[in-house]
Amino acid sequence: KEKLTDGFYSVGSNWYYEGEFWDQMPDLKLNNADVRKEFEQIIDYWMGFGIGGFRLDAIIHFEEDKVQENVEILKWLNNYVKLKDPNAYIVGEAWVNNATSVQYLASGIDSVFNFDFANSSGTLVGTARAQGDKYKGNKFVDSMISQQEMVKKYNVNAIDAPFLSNHDMARSAGFLGEEEDKIKLSIALYQFMTGTTFTYYGEEIGMLGSGEQDVNFRAGMYWDKNDISTQPKSPNGCTLTNSDMKFGSVKEQQVNNNSILNYTKRILQLKKENPEIARGSVEKISVEDKDLIVYKKTYNNKSIIVIINTSDYAKEFKFSKSNGYNKIRGYATVDDTEVTLKGEKIIMSGNALVILK
Repeated sequence: KEKLTDGFYSVGSNWYYEGEFWDQMPDLKLNNADVRKEFEQIIDYWMGFGIGGFRLDAIIHFEEDKVQENVEILKWLNNYVKLKDPNAYIVGEAWVNNATSVQYLASGIDSVFNFDFANSSGTLVGTARAQGDKYKGNKFVDSMISQQEMVKKYNVNAIDAPFLSNHDMARSAGFLGEEEDKIKLSIALYQFMTGTTFTYYGEEIGMLGSGEQDVNFRAGMYWDKNDISTQPKSPNGCTLTNSDMKFGSVKEQQVNNNSILNYTKRILQLKKENPEIARGSVEKISVEDKDLIVYKKTYNNKSIIVIINTSDYAKEFKFSKSNGYNKIRGYATVDDTEVTLKGEKIIMSGNALVILK
């Protein structure tokens, strides 16, 4: 019956409710048995339709920034869902540094979103745009291994959830300077990280969106330049139009072999052909060239080697087969050129990627 902080709002008669986000979103007491029962009924309802899992929003705010209390809440929810379907997948959103967010994995949920690698100031963009030695080849691999170790520390069965941008951020094509090659490279970098990756709609065609209001991050998906009936309505207040979308619609990109869309499809094809990419453990292979990211991934006793050229220039270099490979398993280039292997000499264009096996 008292206003504890500025996040409390009056309902009259000296009663207040907590709404840390805003006054139209009351917080719920998730330690309360009756509240939990309501949530269990909601879970029953949706899983009755065959829903295979849940994305849990703002998990640090269940009990405001109280990690251990929130872990207990998540443990209850995770256990209830997994009793109904042991294969259900749960990912939590904790917009804090990764050293804090991974602690929530102790609850048993499968994943938390990897914010340190995402957004305009994250490791992915820093690496793609070569922003100083902090992000150069070997350092990027070090960051992936550090993340791998943090995740397993709290839950040996947990998997990372890398992403590049989401609905609360300016779109990645903008903070990558609208440089098509760097947009493609960034897609390759995060899609080749171990874990379950998440793609924000429109990222696969380089949609743009920025500004002070998040409605501009959420413009309707650009399906077809000549048929606007296929396009979902943008949120009220969105100032973007299709003419702002530099790289064109889905339909236009489908027929362009070098489009961002077809590049993304190629990357996903490589992931499907090589399960080591999504589920393998990462091991660093050190090289002198700081433009090159080189690492081994092992899954079910099978290994691949990934080499990514983060520079804009072609590279020709020797890579010893003593590292454990015989041939090129696959590659992706931003300009449709070929990656070649002659003996131990590899030739690859700028921003290209190759898988060795």
